[in-house]
Amino acid sequence: MMKIIEKCCRKIVDHSYLLRRYVDVLERSWNPIVRNVDNLKEGYSIIIVTDGKSEEQLKRSLYSTLEIFSGKDNYEVIVIGQNDKLPVVDKHISYIPYRSVSFMPGWITLKKNIGAFLAKYDTLVVMHDYIALCKGWLDGYMAYNRNYDVCTNRIIFLDGRRARDWTVYDYPGIGAALLPYSCFSEYIYISGAYFVVKTQFYRENPLDERRRWGEAEDVEWSVRIRKKTQIMLNKNSCCQFVKSKPQTEAPYIDSWIDRSIRLYNSLGFPLSKDNYETYVKEH
Repeated sequence: MMKIIEKCCRKIVDHSYLLRRYVDVLERSWNPIVRNVDNLKEGYSIIIVTDGKSEEQLKRSLYSTLEIFSGKDNYEVIVIGQNDKLPVVDKHISYIPYRSVSFMPGWITLKKNIGAFLAKYDTLVVMHDYIALCKGWLDGYMAYNRNYDVCTNRIIFLDGRRARDWTVYDYPGIGAALLPYSCFSEYIYISGAYFVVKTQFYRENPLDERRRWGEAEDVEWSVRIRKKTQIMLNKNSCCQFVKSKPQTEAPYIDSWIDRSIRLYNSLGFPLSKDNYETYVKEH
């Protein structure tokens, strides 16, 4: 019964600008942005947003981070979301409680912005609680050794398939598709599930808080920031989903496959439906 009521409330809010504004103001008042005014230190602030629905997912994400940074002190993990429990306790982990309007989509833009302004290190790793850093992640970034404002790396599903890591969104004549790892495009799109960004750049270019989950907040941010900087790819590092995704998840739905094949072939890569799954992981 409660789900039916929440669904009805959501539909009403979706059709009323004033109600949407009221709900946003209310939720924002519960979760103010606190700004860290100290000078940023060299290191990593890992921002993990959670809806509190899967403690096991969050644990796997946290343990992967602690393992990657084992023996290091120049990092912190900021978990922000509906945290009824503290699944992993460590001196490097801070839990920021978040109160939400239950019938609204998750306000992930606000959550990420809160984490970014709390951060004390100069590099942010922003990710959802279903992402885990793979072994060698930190070594890969240390070896990368290139200046960047925004960066991503290889992202794989739980079963090893390539996820939407290095992609374009609005490539002329094609649209959204996978891009070969060795290529660059001015039409790059960064998935909101995971990205790396310099803290100061993010604070100057935060996510648009007028958008919530499912409202193309990552698309808007990608289009906006790529006018200001070159989005980079670090092929040395990798992260992984810790939850299963269906075989029909992008980029494995037919429309993504068709567009990616066209893009790869136009760039001189012999991609076809027969070799799609294997070839895109390697190129």
